[in-house]
Amino acid sequence: MKFKEYINFNEVLLIAIGIILLFPLFSNAQVATYPNYSASIKSAVTDPASQLGSMANYQFFLHTDMMKKLYSLRGYEPIWINFQGRPAPIATELRRMLLLAYRHGLPATMEKVAVKENGGTVEKWTYVSRGYWDNRLEDYLRTATVSPKDVIWFELLATEAFLRYTQHIFVGRFDPRKIDDKIILGPRTINDKTYNALNHAVSNEGRLQELMDRFAPESANYKSLMTLLNYYRRVKLAGGWSEIASPGVQIAPGVEHPIIPQVRSRLKLFGYEVGDVNSRVYDDSFGKALRRFQQLSDLENDGIIGANVSKVLRYLNVSVENRIEQLSVNMERLRWLPRKMGDRYVFVNLAMTEFRLHDERLSAAELEKLQFKTINGKDVRQTPLMIDEIRYVNFNPTWTVPSSIAVKDKLPTLRNDPGYLGKHNMKLLRGKTEVDPMTVDFKNMSDESFVSTYLIVQMPDYNNALGVVKFPLVKNNKAIFMHDTNERNLFGTTNRHGSSGCIRLEKPKEFAEYLLADKGYTLAKINSLVPQNAQMPPGKTFSETLKRPMTVYIQYLTTEVGPRGEVRFADDVYGQDEKIKAALLDPKNNGDF
Repeated sequence: MKFKEYINFNEVLLIAIGIILLFPLFSNAQVATYPNYSASIKSAVTDPASQLGSMANYQFFLHTDMMKKLYSLRGYEPIWINFQGRPAPIATELRRMLLLAYRHGLPATMEKVAVKENGGTVEKWTYVSRGYWDNRLEDYLRTATVSPKDVIWFELLATEAFLRYTQHIFVGRFDPRKIDDKIILGPRTINDKTYNALNHAVSNEGRLQELMDRFAPESANYKSLMTLLNYYRRVKLAGGWSEIASPGVQIAPGVEHPIIPQVRSRLKLFGYEVGDVNSRVYDDSFGKALRRFQQLSDLENDGIIGANVSKVLRYLNVSVENRIEQLSVNMERLRWLPRKMGDRYVFVNLAMTEFRLHDERLSAAELEKLQFKTINGKDVRQTPLMIDEIRYVNFNPTWTVPSSIAVKDKLPTLRNDPGYLGKHNMKLLRGKTEVDPMTVDFKNMSDESFVSTYLIVQMPDYNNALGVVKFPLVKNNKAIFMHDTNERNLFGTTNRHGSSGCIRLEKPKEFAEYLLADKGYTLAKINSLVPQNAQMPPGKTFSETLKRPMTVYIQYLTTEVGPRGEVRFADDVYGQDEKIKAALLDPKNNGDF
């Protein structure tokens, strides 16, 4: 990251406050000894209602099964209390970790706290997460003497908060399928290996935060968004940023204008090299930064800011509060993916219409060649979020028109022009028999009758809708796959949400070469197997199986950090950010599946 590093005042402040508040708890106060905590804990998690009475409505009972698994690994010994009935030192670590949960984009509030500074006391704003370590836990922690029942309540409430936090950073806040039917990523499970890691974390006093951070996604994407989120929060604490007004004249090379230092300053906040931040002149350094921002955010890369309407300024003027929310939403999405995504995979970002290959064996230069543009589903035919797999490559494919497209697109066309199919190398089939479309009364045929009777199949050639290479995705049941296209010119446009759900690739032959390199395929060989233009005859249709399947992650990130540390943005074309934001703010979504 190229952001200026700051001392994390919030974390230091919270640690100091915790030490001050908890000091009396570890004094030599005389308290009774309750030696049978293990039996009480076992009874409580086995039959919570009978053991804890009024506590039966508390949130931790949603996690009873998780508690049983965790405590059974430790013989039901307590985690957060010692055998004198007092909070153990690890309880202080838990408190600190939960109050800092906002680092992962989890709920936070801004609060004023008193801080000693230069011989006096001043109030400063800081962030605190109150959704895990709440007032009940704080009260128990600060009480000098507690009853045996209170000790068990504190132990189990602390464990509930700990497990809820674990779920939230490990698998996400809620089941994403419940908020959008275009998300087919189910929540991951917490298995025996995970419980062993949790027990290891709570058994290592002094390392709780370090060990628990390992439960969050380990991808560079997640870590960079986490760093950016906390950077933006520091910017907000310092007052945020103001709106940049439209300049009234076009900002182009050579122009001098008072808006330019404001744009330079904002781009610098987003990690771009802008030259002299105070310069009012559109010079080379400003132009490079502006065009780089346009390129990474998939805007028209012309190096110009419009006089009155500018998408550049629209992106730059989104408030810091909204950017913080956007980052939290995107971090939530990344928690739906496996914590370790593997040493070799494809990542498709639907929001930014971009294909990226990840392969730890390849150099940065080699990987850059396999980062290119995609065309994804339009807003009314969205490409779903999912994890899938490529097992073979199909050359010179035929295209069987899906029934939805046949009804919405092809049948209305055929009603006006029955000769349409012949013009586009398509056949009308009834079963396996080809039918002359000129003999069919499309005008008086219902949608249901059409799709139940006929299939439309486009034969292989350069102008086939799937192009000359297809990459089937074998796990989904929605007929979503990746492929070449006959509309190759559309990759030069900025609005690339235009397919009916499948993903069109800018460099399909290069991707096929990579997948099949271990079977002797080169770009030259592939070019010899498929037509290079519309005048060439179609090649033979065949498939080649991969020696090793390729995992494909299809996600939707509206903000990322680019390869040089610059922040990039995309419009929320699918309207999914707002759905997730609403779900994150809904108190019902406590992470229980």
